[in-house]
Amino acid sequence: MRKLLQKQESGSKKSKKVAAPPPTEQNKMSIGLIYVSEHYCGWKEQCLRVLQSKFDCQVRFFTPDQEIIEALQNCSIGQGTNFKQVQKLCMPFIRFKKDEAREVGPQALDLKLPFSEMDVLRENLELIQRQLGLEHVEVLSASDETARGKAGKYVSLSDHNPPSPGDPVAIFLTKQEFNVQN
Repeated sequence: MRKLLQKQESGSKKSKKVAAPPPTEQNKMSIGLIYVSEHYCGWKEQCLRVLQSKFDCQVRFFTPDQEIIEALQNCSIGQGTNFKQVQKLCMPFIRFKKDEAREVGPQALDLKLPFSEMDVLRENLELIQRQLGLEHVEVLSASDETARGKAGKYVSLSDHNPPSPGDPVAIFLTKQEFNVQN
C-alpha cells in the first residue's frame, strides 16, 4: 500500500526526469479507502470452479492441463469471446492456484477466505494509518455502490484492478477530495 500511495501522490502522468514537488497540505493524500472483496467473482470464480472439479484432494493432483482448458472453454467465460484471450487472462491465475492447492490443499480453491478479511483490516486500522502516515482510513466493501462512490474520480483504479480475496485495493485521496465525495 505504501508504494501505491507514493505512486498516486506523484501522479502517473508526470515526467520521471523532474522530481515531483513535495506534497503541500492541500494536495497531500491523507485519506485511505481500502476496498475488499470477500468472494472471488467473475472469471476468477469460474476458474476456481473448474479447478475444484479437476482436483483430487486425496493425492493433491490435478487432471492434465488439456482437460482443464477444455472445461474452461465449456463454461460461460470460454464461450462467445476469443478463447485465446480468455486463456491469456486465466492461465496465470490457474497456474498460481494449482501450485497453491498442491501446497496447502483444497482450501486454496475456495471462493472465500477462511476468515473475514474486512474484520482483520479493521482491527489493524490504527497500524495501517500510522504506517502510511494517513489521517483517516476506511475499510469498505467493493460490492457496495455507496462505498465505491467515496472514491470519486479514482473509482476507475478499482475497476481496472478489482480487489479479490487476499488482495484488497487501496485508493488514496486528499482531504478536499474526500470531503467533496462525502
